[in-house]
Amino acid sequence: MKRLLETTLLIIFLTVNLDATAAIFQYEAKHQAPAQLVAAMKPHLSPNTQVSISQNTLLVSANETELEKIKQMLSVLDKALKNYLVELKILNRRLDDWELNNVSPPGSHSGKKVTRYQTGSSQNRDKSFRLQMQEGYEGFIETGETFQHNELVSHYGKFIPKTTNKKLTSGFYLAVRATNNDTVNVMLTARSQNRQRRYTQETRSSALNSQLTIKKNQWALMATINATPQSSNRKNYTTNNNRTNKRFYYLKISEQ
Repeated sequence: MKRLLETTLLIIFLTVNLDATAAIFQYEAKHQAPAQLVAAMKPHLSPNTQVSISQNTLLVSANETELEKIKQMLSVLDKALKNYLVELKILNRRLDDWELNNVSPPGSHSGKKVTRYQTGSSQNRDKSFRLQMQEGYEGFIETGETFQHNELVSHYGKFIPKTTNKKLTSGFYLAVRATNNDTVNVMLTARSQNRQRRYTQETRSSALNSQLTIKKNQWALMATINATPQSSNRKNYTTNNNRTNKRFYYLKISEQ
């Protein structure tokens, strides 16, 4: 009863303040908070448009052209947010075609498990990360990778910063948004923090941004990194100090 009274009073108020060409539109929010919908639409509304909120209902006073624009915006904004599983692999090799396409490996009918043996430094072993997140919200994956130079897939842009000193932390923030097909848009912000000098606490931080579109449920090559491990000044058992190891970053987004 109270809600009906509030809505009635708002309609009366809007009617009194109407101009001759304005009409009233009433909309009940389904998924998002009315205040959030109004905040998102407000920059795109004309000065003569009036919007009021009564509990979970929007009351709009505007001309017909403006009302059509508002209805289109509401159809886009008032949607349920989707949940995603983000998976990241950091490997010393490129994924095979059967891995990229999520099919069984060759010879899998024999029942034998395919195993890849890893050699080299333990710092460059394969790594995997999983992160549950909601559409529109930002998540962070800390990779802990140490590298001095980077080469990214050209059309993805540079989003992992260069480092020259001892790595303290590294990783990237990401946000996922749905599209109208079987792809998702991924916004990336990479972060790297380096120690300026070996025996001091002075640090330097850097970050770069990028955006890419990938198919859901499929691995996509996000970046290739030339990781040059730093050698110790006190212990050096190799004559090839400039050896470079490539690291391949693969990303997969699955809708939950």
